[in-house]
Amino acid sequence: MKYGDEIQSSLHTKFPSEHVLGNADRVDTFLQWMTFFRRNLHRFAETYLNIKLYWYQAIVLYLMGRSATFCWVASRAAAKSFIIAIFTCSMCILYPGYQFVLCSGTRGQARLIVSAKILGELIRMSNSLANEIDMSKTKNTSQETIVWFKNGSSIVVVTSSDSARGYRAHGYCAEEFRTIDKTILDSVIIPFLVIRKPPYMMTARYADVPELQEEFKEVYISSAWLCDHWMWPFMKETAKNMFDGGSSTILGMDYAIVLKHRIKTRAQLTSAKQKADPITWALEYGNIMLKNSAGAYFPYALLSGRQVMKKAFYPRRQEDKKPKLQLPKLPDEIRIVAADIAMIDNDKNDQSVFTLIRCLPEALYDGEGESPRTTYRLQVPYLESRRGQETLIQATRIRQLFDSFEADFCVLDCRNAGAAIAGALGRVIYDEMFDVEYRPWSCINNDDIAKLMPSPNGLPVLYAFTGTSQVNSTMAVNMRTLFVDKRIDLLISHAEGIEELTSKIPEYAASNDPDEQLFWEKPYLETKALIYECANLQYEKLESTGAIKVKEKSTAMKDRYSSLAMGCYFASELEQDLGRYQDEEELSNSPIFVSKLNM
Repeated sequence: MKYGDEIQSSLHTKFPSEHVLGNADRVDTFLQWMTFFRRNLHRFAETYLNIKLYWYQAIVLYLMGRSATFCWVASRAAAKSFIIAIFTCSMCILYPGYQFVLCSGTRGQARLIVSAKILGELIRMSNSLANEIDMSKTKNTSQETIVWFKNGSSIVVVTSSDSARGYRAHGYCAEEFRTIDKTILDSVIIPFLVIRKPPYMMTARYADVPELQEEFKEVYISSAWLCDHWMWPFMKETAKNMFDGGSSTILGMDYAIVLKHRIKTRAQLTSAKQKADPITWALEYGNIMLKNSAGAYFPYALLSGRQVMKKAFYPRRQEDKKPKLQLPKLPDEIRIVAADIAMIDNDKNDQSVFTLIRCLPEALYDGEGESPRTTYRLQVPYLESRRGQETLIQATRIRQLFDSFEADFCVLDCRNAGAAIAGALGRVIYDEMFDVEYRPWSCINNDDIAKLMPSPNGLPVLYAFTGTSQVNSTMAVNMRTLFVDKRIDLLISHAEGIEELTSKIPEYAASNDPDEQLFWEKPYLETKALIYECANLQYEKLESTGAIKVKEKSTAMKDRYSSLAMGCYFASELEQDLGRYQDEEELSNSPIFVSKLNM
């Protein structure tokens, strides 16, 4: 042999002469190609797997293969999952017995790399890859997802949680690693790693050859996120190691790479930008790591950190006998519908928003030996925005939501058009959609609004909000405090919501109707819009009174903020009243004295 050592030169004698490796020259060629492919994964993908790559994909694959730690932060549609699939398969083929782990913030996200990319797209593109995979052992279910290769290698999908302990791996990929808890990554995922020990490394001849020592692979893939997330210092550390000549690599790519290779057209990107809010566009396409605005009263991280609630509420539709996905009302739970009203001839920066809020009582101990006081944890399972409509239409919609949600109170902005809505709610309303008459309401806190609601037997459920600068300041401070104290829960992100719907709602998973899909996704989309609105609000402190003034930018809206903040304000007033009377009476007998408020 031209390049082999004394052991490799005799390797051909271990095979029959008619075998492909029964010839010394063929063994020499095989070893050269194996070495070449291991050092150039992009060449392996194009030559052996016969997968055509864009030049940037070839660069990414090459650097993945050459780096011990690889971090790639790239825009949506940059084919990140596609490259991960090629990389993991290439490593498993080129290194027999290689164990690779895929993990993400949600199991379904990592599983898509196997189900959609490897077992879907790639094996259709590459007969060579299909021939390498042992389909008789490969599993792809919601409980177990593993790809077995005929040489003993494997790709396993694990959940990023404590339940994943016990695996062993020679490499792992943290897909959308910004969604993975850092504690889980450090205590569960990274301890998976062990060095691959092929049999030849156990012999005296090769055991101590430094060039043959393998490093385990750590691959981190994500879109951009916030600078106060753990991924930002990790990215800076990776970059420092790279520029200091270490074994790490970090790459960043924005939507230009997608446009350059016509993965998406300019028209498609323009349409996506028009539909997305600026923060989403900056993160997912601009690939910009965002810092909180210096003047932001509700930092983005503060808001997104409370996206912990998976289950949304869905109001009853005309074709439904009852709400599609009900949230059973708990004992002592109070439910609120908060409505910020826009007029019918409103401009594009004004709309009506209805926010549904659950007030869940919890015991809070202020100190040792103290009696507990009851506080509310607020949950926002649904909100809805609409353009300004006629008074009766909006009043009817409020009643539909109120009844569907089994609400106890309605908080209504009674300035301008809201006063007319209150008047309509003070009369019998016939709902043609559900063929039902709604009983009139009465106002519990404002005499002027109460005079607009003439029914003597109205249900005392309407709280009229007529904000002043001081009340608006208190309202803003109260809502921020709820977020800081982690006493308010919002729905999870849209992407996580889709996964939740796919796994839990058969009607959604089986539907190809865009309107039906939008119905199920809407609460998560509205929550996303709420967070964007709040994160873009600026504030100033008024010198004359010391009050906080929250205001939107010239082209932005704050209707979702206003609706939620009013509901939170009312809930806090209920909590204060409850605290005053719970020492004297049992909770079940404690009256709600919000009527004492003088707005």
